[in-house]
Amino acid sequence: MPSTPQNSLTPAELIRLEIAGKNMALKRYDKILWQIRSGYVIILYGALGLLSKDGLKLEALNERVVLLVYGFSALACAMDLSFRVRQLRVVTAYNVLMDQALKFSLGDTVAAACLQELLHVAGESRLKLGRGALVRAVFFTALFYVATPIFMSILRFRRL
Repeated sequence: MPSTPQNSLTPAELIRLEIAGKNMALKRYDKILWQIRSGYVIILYGALGLLSKDGLKLEALNERVVLLVYGFSALACAMDLSFRVRQLRVVTAYNVLMDQALKFSLGDTVAAACLQELLHVAGESRLKLGRGALVRAVFFTALFYVATPIFMSILRFRRL
């Protein structure tokens, strides 16, 4: 369909649509992250409960169980971090896009090259992330997944 003045997309509409799309993507990443985290907790503690007949006892914490918990935690942490980094890329693109929208609304010129990059799928891009946000994401995500294996290791090797 040829572009006519009646059906052409203005830069303001394009920015508005992209902001709405990035906002939706952020909500979806949040949903995915909480599904990974809740699935991790349910599967990990459910499996630990099933590994021993009479409930979880310190005698049931042998090396294989501790190794299984470490492996499962590492896998879940890697999945979580992958989606979290993608979410942070969308946040970064969203913030830059909001800056461009503000410039546009104030009558300033919008950098076409920057705007073109922001219209691409941000989660899959190579958009540079701030070091502070990345360090915080890695630290708090790793803390969530490392707490149980470390606690189990302490209980296991304290018993020896």
